[in-house]
Order: sequence, then structure tokens, then C-alpha cells
Amino acid sequence: IDKLTEGGSDAAIDGGLAATFDALVNATMERIDAFGRMVKHDDFKIVYQPIVALADKSLHHFEVLSRFEAETSPYEAIRFAEETGLVEDFDIAVLMKVCAMLEAAETDPRLIVAVNISGRSLGSDLFAGLVQRELAQHPKLARRLALEITESAEIKDLSRLDAIVQRIRQRGFEVCLDDFGAGSASF
Repeated sequence: IDKLTEGGSDAAIDGGLAATFDALVNATMERIDAFGRMVKHDDFKIVYQPIVALADKSLHHFEVLSRFEAETSPYEAIRFAEETGLVEDFDIAVLMKVCAMLEAAETDPRLIVAVNISGRSLGSDLFAGLVQRELAQHPKLARRLALEITESAEIKDLSRLDAIVQRIRQRGFEVCLDDFGAGSASF
């Protein structure tokens, strides 16, 4: 619908509004299927952006960022995942991939990273349970792994989210806000 709204009558195809709507639904379903396969097959890249302390310009940690096929914007892909309910699967896949990397023998034990988690994902009891389970399996990462809650999706139940964040913190993991005020600003 956004594409039709943005493109106006130029976005309509022959056959009228019903045919245009069907084409858009089919395209969205194909995109949902492709994103789901990408997550299932771990077909995305993780890159590490250095975060430096402003006071002395020393390296503080690395922020984990996701990258997709060359022509896909990470922002657009994540927004699509949030809008279609696929972000939970993606967020847990990223977290698992990063935990495995941090536990690998060849990884420098001084490496500290922060993983973005959608606020929408944390709204799911299933997701919150999966995060708790993953963190429980990697207690040695408590000082090396932080979770950054993104604000790209509105968070409806802040007291529930606070309870989840406090359980994560009790395990020794830091929880931060990513780009505070840049998104829905639920906090």
C-alpha cells in the first residue's frame, strides 16, 4: 500500500486497483519468504563498527551491524522485518551468531560487542525467553556482550520491557538504548 500511496496512479498496473493490490500482496509475500529463508540459512553478514570514547578517543566496543545483499538497505530490511513480524527471528539469529563468534577459540577474549535488538522483538514473550536462554548458555560473555534496544518500532508496555531488561542485567549483561530519540521514542 505504501508503494501505491508513494507512486500514485503511476504505481497502478493494468487491470485496476484490485490487480495492483494483488500484485503488491504477492510481491510482499515473496519478500517475506525471501527474508525468512535468508534468516533460516544464516545468509546475512555481520560487520563490526568501532565505537570510541569521546574523552580520549580510545576504542570502547564494537557495535554489531547486519548487512544483506548488495542492493538491500540494512535500514529498509530491518524496518520490513519489524513491519511483517520477522524481526524476532532475525534478532535471535544475530544474537546466536555473535555469541558463537565470541565463544570461538580464535576470538580475542578482550573483544566487547553490542548487538541491536528491536524493541518490537522484546515485546514477544517467546523472544524474551529465547534471549534469556541464549544468555544463560553463555554466562562468560556477560562483560563482553551488551544488548542495544532500537527504537525503530514503538514499545507499548514499558513496565513489561523493564522487567525483561532487569532480568538480562541480573545475568550481568549490559542493556543500552541505540540512537535514543531517533525512532519512536517510547522511552
